[in-house]
Amino acid sequence: MSFDTIRPILSEIIGALVAGWLVTKWARWVTAGVGRKGRERLLEEHRRSIRVANVLSFSGLLVALVCYWGGWLSRHDWRGLGLGAGLMAFLPIAYITAACASRGTETIKECLVAYAIHQKTPTVLLFAVMALLIIGGVISAFSLFT
Repeated sequence: MSFDTIRPILSEIIGALVAGWLVTKWARWVTAGVGRKGRERLLEEHRRSIRVANVLSFSGLLVALVCYWGGWLSRHDWRGLGLGAGLMAFLPIAYITAACASRGTETIKECLVAYAIHQKTPTVLLFAVMALLIIGGVISAFSLFT
């Protein structure tokens, strides 16, 4: 067994350790709730919306994979990854906003905070990264379709 064959495994282990460490460090910055509603109540009230948002996020990633597997893009073309990452960030936010729009802006805010709590990420950090991914997705889509 050469180092080249075990290098991906070591990389995955290191990545998992870093991700676990970040989750424990970020735990104190994850929002405790909105108004009088705590974490558990928010997660319970918006459980279905969070599940659908996660499925949509995964489907955004699948779009990128289909672009590469289908042969539409070469494996060295960055635009498929950008498009997939943009959709991965945009679709959950769009769904949550549309699903909760009839119940008012406070419900949209609660559901977005519940989504951030479910992701175990501080709200500001999660949505800042998602905004950057959406911008990258728009740039990728513009580059692909023009």
